[in-house]
Amino acid sequence: MLTAGIAAVLLLEEPSTTYAPGISGLDNGPRRGEWELMMLRDPATGRIPEGIRRNELAYAATLPTRDARPMLSKSGRALAYEWMQRGPLHIGGRTRALALDVTGEDTMLAGGVSGGLWRSTTAGATWMRMTLPTQLPSVTAIAQDVRPGRTATWYYGTGELLGNSASGGRAFYGGDGMCKSTDNGRTWTPLSATTSGTPHLFDKVTDNVWRIAIDPSRLDSNVVYAALYGTIARSSNGGTSWRHVLGGAEQVPGGTRYSGYYTDIAVTPSGVAYATISSDGWRRGIWRSTNGTTWSKIAPPDMPVEYNRIVIGVTPQNENVVYFLGETPGTGALGRNFRGDSSWQHLWRYTWLSGDGSGDGGRWEDLTENLPMLGPPHGDFFTQGSYDMLVEVDPFDSNRVVIGGTNLYRSTDGFRTSGNTRWIGGYQNTRFDSTVVVELEYPEHHPDLHRAIFSPTRPNVLYSASDGGVHRTDALDADSVAWTSLNDGYLTTQFYTVAIDRVTPGDATIVGGMQDNGTFLTRATSSAQPWLRVGTGDGSFAAFADGGSSLYVSKQLGKTYRVVLDAAGNTVASTRVDPLGVRQYLFINPFILDPSDSRVMYLAGKSELWRNSDLTAIPMASTQPATTNWSRITTGIADSVYITALGASKAAPSHRLYFGTSLGALYRLDDATLDTSTPRAITAAAFPRDAYLSSIAVDPLNADNVVVAFSNYQVQSLFSSTDGGATWTPIGGNLEATPSGAGSGPSIRTVAILHRPNETVWLVGTSVGLFSTTHLAGTKTEWTQEAPSSIGNTVVTMIDVRQSDGFVAVATHGFGVWSTTIDVAGVATPSTAGSSLIASIAPNPIGERATVTLAVPEGARRVRARVFDTRGSLVATVHDGPLPAGSRTLAIVPAAHGIRPGAAFLRVDVDEATETRSITVLGP
Repeated sequence: MLTAGIAAVLLLEEPSTTYAPGISGLDNGPRRGEWELMMLRDPATGRIPEGIRRNELAYAATLPTRDARPMLSKSGRALAYEWMQRGPLHIGGRTRALALDVTGEDTMLAGGVSGGLWRSTTAGATWMRMTLPTQLPSVTAIAQDVRPGRTATWYYGTGELLGNSASGGRAFYGGDGMCKSTDNGRTWTPLSATTSGTPHLFDKVTDNVWRIAIDPSRLDSNVVYAALYGTIARSSNGGTSWRHVLGGAEQVPGGTRYSGYYTDIAVTPSGVAYATISSDGWRRGIWRSTNGTTWSKIAPPDMPVEYNRIVIGVTPQNENVVYFLGETPGTGALGRNFRGDSSWQHLWRYTWLSGDGSGDGGRWEDLTENLPMLGPPHGDFFTQGSYDMLVEVDPFDSNRVVIGGTNLYRSTDGFRTSGNTRWIGGYQNTRFDSTVVVELEYPEHHPDLHRAIFSPTRPNVLYSASDGGVHRTDALDADSVAWTSLNDGYLTTQFYTVAIDRVTPGDATIVGGMQDNGTFLTRATSSAQPWLRVGTGDGSFAAFADGGSSLYVSKQLGKTYRVVLDAAGNTVASTRVDPLGVRQYLFINPFILDPSDSRVMYLAGKSELWRNSDLTAIPMASTQPATTNWSRITTGIADSVYITALGASKAAPSHRLYFGTSLGALYRLDDATLDTSTPRAITAAAFPRDAYLSSIAVDPLNADNVVVAFSNYQVQSLFSSTDGGATWTPIGGNLEATPSGAGSGPSIRTVAILHRPNETVWLVGTSVGLFSTTHLAGTKTEWTQEAPSSIGNTVVTMIDVRQSDGFVAVATHGFGVWSTTIDVAGVATPSTAGSSLIASIAPNPIGERATVTLAVPEGARRVRARVFDTRGSLVATVHDGPLPAGSRTLAIVPAAHGIRPGAAFLRVDVDEATETRSITVLGP
């Protein structure tokens, strides 16, 4: 039993109400946080339910899955299709955790904040995802036990305390403690003392981890430190139990107060620990300890009154010299970004001299005036309010120090002067120009730096982790540093949107907008082919004109462009098309093309609705908002309300437009192409009040058939109408934890309707994965999870479908894009339909060999057992041919079958029936 108290094992008390994860101050200020809070909050309280991420994952585990049984249509026949990872393989998502194996740098571990833990044994040339699909895919910190004989032990922490775009500024998803590996990062086990026993609450400070550090000097115990919300915690037994050693809880009138939102920890080779706690805490300051339990305050004499995050860089050649880089609002070096936002920073160099290091026992040098301020729009050192910060010292040259914020900078004299500093990564100082694609990034690199690691064995080699994944330079000393992307197969991109050509059968083109990575497009059927950039910033909504002749893309806060492409997907020409006069946009703002005439666009601008009657008439190469063919449609909606979702009909009748709002209202506009049309409210009494209407799916064959989704927690989420909105039926079914929608049910982000011969498939994207059904039965509708062994519980943000051939594309926020073709429904199943084809896999994880036991039904003609990697690529065929009916066994021998270590999937097909199971292959 865990007990409370600063000196006890980590406590279970709930943090105070002043806890506010994800404070704004990112590259897009509070607008993203406000948007996501609007989208996810409980309308009754205005807040995100505490601990809802863990709670909804626990609920999702109770729902039926496609891996457990074939997906049966309403006619009792099976739907046979599989999901394929489409990439992009060469673009990484936001990465805060990165480490090199001390026994050999070919082995690297990296973690996406919503993309899971990944491992490479090829120096970053290829990656394997180690996080299981059912595990929380949040990784924020990672550390290896570097002591001889113990290097197979690793730890990682979860829960991003600042910038979590899978949830938002105040719309926060916590982590769930720490995990440990004892097989060199192949498999991971949660540390039970750090995970929650009450998953519906945020009740442990270990839910969110800034940093993990290991004491390499102790051989008599396994000492691990963790920098957490409000505390520095220490374990002396490898994570089995923990104690607060600095900060923690303090009882104050009215409740419990924690010591500082921002913390950091670093440990020197001799076991000296340095820690920082932000000024909002009662143990504020910079601290030093030789035993990890008693601490001396060593703050510099010019320490500002207010400071947020302070990060630490120990000098490898002389552990008595330590750099501290802090975000210090109102004092220090003032940097500005291209919007004029300000960020203040300090840089100090500390040298331990004697005693406990305080007072005359340490020497402080203020290097702040030498921080690089190279001018607009991107040259200033800028940490975005503590979002991206690092300071590291070269193990081969103590004078070479790198610091990171939006950019990466190198000093060759330890920032003692300003004249020996180079700008070596992040942005490049290019001003915005008139094209859609603006090369703002440093070549082959990415802004917003979170980690930098010097190679301990190779001079001039530096690795970086950023919002764009993982990169390496082999020539750090060059005047112009060249970088190599290590993101091939590191599938951690965070998509907001996805779009396909909805008209052309067989077309595999996909486009999607990503967090901080712009908008990219692929025409290739193979995920191995690079995607092409067609937009910058935070990628938002996109749409293809019929036949793919033109592509429309947008970025955060509404800027929208028409892009003309050649056959390969390269940009030929572009122009800005969003209308002049829009007062305000959502962070990710909706627009759609009329499915009956793709020259016509409908676009939301806060409470206003805009229509363009012919986008192709807008002159090309314009850089300003457009006026050609735009008209404003009167909606009658209050100015404070946002239009959040749009849906338009293709037939019976065409040109009907549905639109919903941030307060749960729904409207219908018949023949939206006419200026005389007037919207009418069709909001159902059963709709949740003040809820965010996130998606509208209009039946392409019948405009009266509509499904709408609400994304907030604690509300009924899905409704359908068959009479154009006159009446509505709740269809959330088993996606609702309770009939009212209260409880642990997921957030519903997107919905799509796909007709197949003799069947209709409804697809729903949620905060816990992708679900489908072929039969709407009101509150008894049963939704089945798609691809639980691949997409898993990753947040699904958007779905796009093509009626002609059943092509489906799915955007996830953390695991790239997935696609499938839902073939003609109605394939006959064996007499054992619904029973398991795979009786067992033992052992799993698989070492040198595993035995697969199959239940082969009578009359089976062909049995195939195949292994696929996490990209959906075929790795090995274990068996392909007939097998006698009954219980049969097959052997999986990874070495013989060419199956590499890591996560994979075993798929068994018996004639038209199929079943897939997750497997993990252990390495040597």
